[in-house]
Amino acid sequence: FVLLTDAREPSDAANLASKLVAVIQQPYMIAGQDCRVSASIGIALYSEGARREDLLKNADAAMYHAKALGRNAYRFFEVSMNEDAQKQLQILHDLRLAIDRQELVLYYQPKFDARTRAMLGVEALIRWNHPKRGLLLPAEFIPLAEKIGLILAIGEWTVQEACRQMSEWRAAGFTDWTVAVNLSAVQFTHPGLVELVQRSLNRNALNPGSLIVEITESTAM
Repeated sequence: FVLLTDAREPSDAANLASKLVAVIQQPYMIAGQDCRVSASIGIALYSEGARREDLLKNADAAMYHAKALGRNAYRFFEVSMNEDAQKQLQILHDLRLAIDRQELVLYYQPKFDARTRAMLGVEALIRWNHPKRGLLLPAEFIPLAEKIGLILAIGEWTVQEACRQMSEWRAAGFTDWTVAVNLSAVQFTHPGLVELVQRSLNRNALNPGSLIVEITESTAM
């Protein structure tokens, strides 16, 4: 939604935004259920010669920063926000091409028996080898992948690649090892998950016990 108001001072806009947040977050009832809505507000102040398109773009950028603060908040537009938005768009564009460009890679963390010190297997940890930004951790791109609908494709690649690597290790004689793969909440609830796991195991001639699928704490919650 866009609200145009005749605010003489920035404080006027701030007071109005604060009131809107307070009103919108009031609970209301639907079919006997207590429902609540959060509001994130971005504020762009008009200056002489500003274009409508720029005002909307600036307000939008400020709104996303308000969301990042935890919602139920407002932010005034700052020039640096557009720079952040451009970086975000570039990362999203690059992420769409990461699988085809073979930029994703799995690192394997060994798992040991605490008593015998024997190696039991590994846990697969995904990284993105970005051509310009270097090696990126999951926290830097997995939330973006979930937002734009790429998490299923990335999850499928992860399971298949982990199974392929495990097949190589078994052929080398490490028949007792297992590989653990973390699933996102989206992938965990997807109806094609079982078929994906079965297909990956069959393709690499692995028995089901070779692969351990794990969920994160946030998925469990």
